[in-house]
Amino acid sequence: MKSRNSSNNIYRMDGIGKVFRFTLQQTFKNKGYLISYIMVIAMMTLMSPISALSAKSTETTMAVVDSMKQENEVTKVYIDNKTDIDLSLEDLGLKDTAFESKEVVFESIPALKDTEIGIEIKLDSNEGYKTSGIISDESKVSSLLLDGFTEHIFNAFEDKRILSSISEEKYASYLSGFSTGKAITEKEYYELQNSKFTSSDTITLSTVYSVIVMILVSLTVSYVISAVMEEKTSKLVENLLVSVRPLALIMGKIFAMMIYVVSILFFGSVGSGISGAVMGLLMVNKSEAVAHATTGYEFGAIFGLSFGKILILLLSVLLTYLIFSILAGLFGSACTKTEEVGPTVMAIQFISIAGYIITIFIPLIDNKVVTNILAVVPFISSYVAPINFVCEKIPFWLYGISLALQVLLAIALFMITAKTYRKLIVNDSKKLSFIEILKLAGKGEQTNV
Repeated sequence: MKSRNSSNNIYRMDGIGKVFRFTLQQTFKNKGYLISYIMVIAMMTLMSPISALSAKSTETTMAVVDSMKQENEVTKVYIDNKTDIDLSLEDLGLKDTAFESKEVVFESIPALKDTEIGIEIKLDSNEGYKTSGIISDESKVSSLLLDGFTEHIFNAFEDKRILSSISEEKYASYLSGFSTGKAITEKEYYELQNSKFTSSDTITLSTVYSVIVMILVSLTVSYVISAVMEEKTSKLVENLLVSVRPLALIMGKIFAMMIYVVSILFFGSVGSGISGAVMGLLMVNKSEAVAHATTGYEFGAIFGLSFGKILILLLSVLLTYLIFSILAGLFGSACTKTEEVGPTVMAIQFISIAGYIITIFIPLIDNKVVTNILAVVPFISSYVAPINFVCEKIPFWLYGISLALQVLLAIALFMITAKTYRKLIVNDSKKLSFIEILKLAGKGEQTNV
């Protein structure tokens, strides 16, 4: 056998099938990964119910508003105004509320019956003007209704107090507020008018997509680096390299992990869609906040897109997976000690988290220039470009450039890994930096064939 430059065979992946099957079997046999598998799917499935429960306080607030409009058990209201601001029944703004038909009197609060409430308004030397709601010890009136009505009276009192010091015209001007929007071109205006996606839609889809990609990357990076380091420290890799090509060794792990993680995302998204639909049926009288929690932020929201757009996002997710997983394999093989694994995982996941945060905030910033620039920034573009193209925030040609750059990045990482993986995986002297890995790739690899 003679030694020659391996440029013609370093990309061969003999034995990848064996590595793929072995890695996938070991992954599901591992209790830790199996528990993680079940927990992540359960978390995604229960996202809608959890969001609905977290919105319960908002629903309670909405219930106060509803109780003000609907018939309630109150029969009489006493208002004890101990200030110098004259407050009349007309000032209270009870029209179109259930309290419009109640008996309201302005006098000191007597011993209250179980269906009567009292509102005291006074000037506190420390806290300023203050209102207090009072009910009897055996009252049939809910404290929730009392709190809502007390706040309503206080707001009415504040309006009257301000009106007593300024004219109605100035007060109306004050209430109208002031707002200004950014300048946009005529083309941008019509694009917004014709867009099928509202700002809320874009925020929801950006959040769901970025969370999916972040979960994918986080699970993959941790697993690939740990698996590479485990084989390296156990010296198992030296035996594997006899029968398996170096590139097949790492790519087999990557493809096995792809099945593991993608299946999590698939079953989690389906579960999220089902749980969201069930919550929607069970909570017929839910408030707007709870309705949004059960439909707006579920992972199944992606399935509301057209088949073509779902396909674009799916391909983008797989390309992002490939980029980060090859990067994880490359940097994982450069580690020489177990304690170097943690910082390496965190370094790659930091890039992923940055992409996640940026993707969520871009719709809030709504700046076309910033969006266009970030759509072509390496690694970050994997998060930003696909979802913004699908939501019609960037043009096709820009997405095409972004996609081409991502493909080139994946190819570059693949080539670097092919040229350096054998040397890196058997290196145990020191951890190599990315610059040192690039220099190693430039030297090429000598292999006996």
